Amino acid sequence: MSTASTLARYTLRAMEKIAPLRLAAKWDNVGLLLESPIARPEANRVLLTIDLTPSVLEEALHPSTALVISYHPPIFKPLSSFTLANPLQASLLRLAAVGVSVYSPHTALDAVKGGINDFLASGLLDIDASTTGVEEFVPVLWRGIQREYLCRWRGGS
Repeated sequence: MSTASTLARYTLRAMEKIAPLRLAAKWDNVGLLLESPIARPEANRVLLTIDLTPSVLEEALHPSTALVISYHPPIFKPLSSFTLANPLQASLLRLAAVGVSVYSPHTALDAVKGGINDFLASGLLDIDASTTGVEEFVPVLWRGIQREYLCRWRGGS
């Protein structure tokens, strides 16, 4: 990310420490998904969101935004084209044109110790999220299945 603002570069390094991308599910599309070729040296804001919606896009276009961290990856399937006719693609092109990049941690943030999976499991299973290490959380409740089968624990069953 050679053209990125200093804030964006530092934020990407911090995200790798918080939720290393190697922890993401193999099927997921995580990391820097859109790298703008334009630097915004005066930008002093990172925008956090669950999804890159039209209203989030409008907020991200503000001159102070350097980077959008979108929990869900806005680019998931391979693209055969990148056009203004597609609303999501148009949003991404607009961001790139003004110097805003997009990063998604998705399942890396889920799988890290103390991450989303542990947080969800702690609420459901009444356990301490900081000490569990849930690798995968399956949010399905089914009559007759014991609670501990909803989670796959790191390093064992």
